[in-house]
Amino acid sequence: MTKLLDENIFLNVPELLKPILAGFEGRERDIVLLSTLGVISAMLPNIYYMYDSNKYSPNLYMIIVAPPASGKGRMNLALKLINPIHKRIRDESTEIRETCLQCPDEVPSQCPKVNLKIVPGNVSCSKLYSHLANTNYGILIFESEVDSLSAMLKQDWGNFSDVLRKAFHHEKISLSRTTDDLILEVDEPKLSVILSGTSNQLQPLIKSKENGLFSRFLYYFYEGQSEWKDISPEGSGIDFNNEFELLSGHLFDLYGVLVEKKDNPMEVKLGDIQWSEFNEEMKKIHDLLSVEGQEYFTSSVKRHGVILVRLATILSVLRNFENIRDKIFLEVDNLDFQIALSTIKTTIYHSLEVYHLLDNRKNILPLNEFKILDGLNEEFNRSEVIQLANSLDVAKRTADNYLKRWVEKDIVVKISNGVYKKI
Repeated sequence: MTKLLDENIFLNVPELLKPILAGFEGRERDIVLLSTLGVISAMLPNIYYMYDSNKYSPNLYMIIVAPPASGKGRMNLALKLINPIHKRIRDESTEIRETCLQCPDEVPSQCPKVNLKIVPGNVSCSKLYSHLANTNYGILIFESEVDSLSAMLKQDWGNFSDVLRKAFHHEKISLSRTTDDLILEVDEPKLSVILSGTSNQLQPLIKSKENGLFSRFLYYFYEGQSEWKDISPEGSGIDFNNEFELLSGHLFDLYGVLVEKKDNPMEVKLGDIQWSEFNEEMKKIHDLLSVEGQEYFTSSVKRHGVILVRLATILSVLRNFENIRDKIFLEVDNLDFQIALSTIKTTIYHSLEVYHLLDNRKNILPLNEFKILDGLNEEFNRSEVIQLANSLDVAKRTADNYLKRWVEKDIVVKISNGVYKKI
């Protein structure tokens, strides 16, 4: 069974977070902390840190993987923290758009769009580009059922897996369509993604272990039997909503202060001793996994380095939230560095568990093999497999081996001589 987060983390988190964690324990407390940090990562404009000579914002990608009715639904409390900011952005942009539409001289298609801070996973690729381009300081995708996002990635018009991969590193994304003469470019997309679901729901999202999407997420994973819980007032006795609403007010104020730093963004920096410990500890993890024959997982280890500094950045901003209005630099408090390091030491092995879980699933395929299968219709014949394989420089014999393996793994079924159907 995967480990819980270390108890020292909860003893040393910034005071701002302690009230919302006080009523939880065990897995639920871990989930509340992680999902809270994930949501807050979308609420820190004009904050950056340097990592391997690149500039990064604090935005996190996170997935909680657990059985149904096992407590992962506590993550929904974290969404309350960003709701006031989301409503302000939505209402102000709606008012501007309606004013524009009422002007007789304006062309409706030229009026500003309604902006959202929280964007549903059920969104088309072009609409996601639009939200990233138009909403200042980035957006949050928050879904308690990961298949809401997975369903979009199955569609040609909704497949934005490349956007997710690029936005993690704030790489430029662009979209050009001839149908409506649409051109969208986002130089430094800011996106946070917080998801939860069961292991079966995760499969359609992570279609290939090799395309890089898997390694960009922080995972929290556990299994176990569901237990009945006393949900009566006497059993719970705590109004969790109240503490989250109080914290949301503080974060709303913090967001306003950070927005004002547009012309003077604040850099968050690790100290030399912290960088030395960072390199030493991450190298230990990297080398240990390599020695144990887990070389294929080292890309996730390396991206966990990026995630670690993101966590330390978020925690240090929260610890200093009352004193950052005029700061241009903020050095990470060592408590926050140790919390981030301890968190990564635990969650990186949660990620490894999920990786092996996916590795054992019949429909997780190497990238080229997946591309061929994905490019076929629901019903197809052998010659179509060979043709697609040839376009990817895959040999005919290899393509036949793919086809044989799909049948053995119950990914496809043979319905007549040379004709197959996806299951």
